[in-house]
Amino acid sequence: MSCSGRNVTQVVILLCLLRLIAAPPLAAEDNTGAGILHMRSQSPLQSLRMVIPSVAAGSVTPGWGTFLLATWSNIWAEEESYYLDYELLDIRMTVGYGLNDRLALALAYDHRSYFGGQMDSFIQGFHDALSIHQNGRDQASKGQSRIGRIGLTVEENSADTFNNSGATLLLSYELTRSNGLLPAVNLSTSVRYGFETAGGFTDDHPIDYGFSLGLGKRLTPKWYLHLIGSYSHYDQTRLNDLWPGTYVVLENHQFNGLIACGYDYSERLTLLIQYMQCESAVENIKGLDETSHEVHLGLKYRTVTLGQIEFGIIENAISFDNSRDFGLHFGWGYFF
Repeated sequence: MSCSGRNVTQVVILLCLLRLIAAPPLAAEDNTGAGILHMRSQSPLQSLRMVIPSVAAGSVTPGWGTFLLATWSNIWAEEESYYLDYELLDIRMTVGYGLNDRLALALAYDHRSYFGGQMDSFIQGFHDALSIHQNGRDQASKGQSRIGRIGLTVEENSADTFNNSGATLLLSYELTRSNGLLPAVNLSTSVRYGFETAGGFTDDHPIDYGFSLGLGKRLTPKWYLHLIGSYSHYDQTRLNDLWPGTYVVLENHQFNGLIACGYDYSERLTLLIQYMQCESAVENIKGLDETSHEVHLGLKYRTVTLGQIEFGIIENAISFDNSRDFGLHFGWGYFF
């Protein structure tokens, strides 16, 4: 390409960026409700790498905002060749800035800690009360943090070898607001740089990226619906040396989907139910190579002066080996 051709291309790109930043305000009418519960998959191998944030249509707000999200979940899976028994605390802190009501930038730090926790007794009692099969968890000691391979001999590691953290840069753009029969549309892209990687990964500082498309629409004065689809691409595709002579082959990309339905119980309180489906993250481990399915139930409450809080519970569904067994979620957001 000639020098003049490059200059023209640079000018066009600059004008497009200025057009996005200086775009006229969208319709002020809120037609997408209070949004979604900001959970991401805690499934065993999905949680070792980036899980692209779910960005709901209509969520861009001008000015500064901050978010603190924490999800505490219990994992139990037992197959002929392996077992997983631990708890996971996933913490995410985000600072964002809306240039206008169309375009926003955000920087998030996430940290996942794996440990032996305190949910085992509660979950076993809950399963007994509802006559749900324990799948062997009632035969194991409570509060353990372990991942193991079952073969001629049992080889076991502490689950904290999975600890990981990273920073994500997110760009979000509101293409349209909901208008008449048409839904609101959000386009987002994310890039994550890994600070700490799970044990066994050969790449110390992976760079993962992804894209998401969000649709939102108010159905009635009380009910609204959000649909979000996302695609992620990963640097890390092989997990070595968890056990001698073994390796795990990971997918290099993943598609995820989220459906959220909200009911505005009052001016400040919204009740939500969500269904999240995530493609398998691994190729060569039976059970974990299945798509994960999670159901979220929760609420969002908008305070007068202290921002918005959200609370949710998580249960697995359909595929039980590749989903968290039970989880609790808390979030807080504040716009300045």
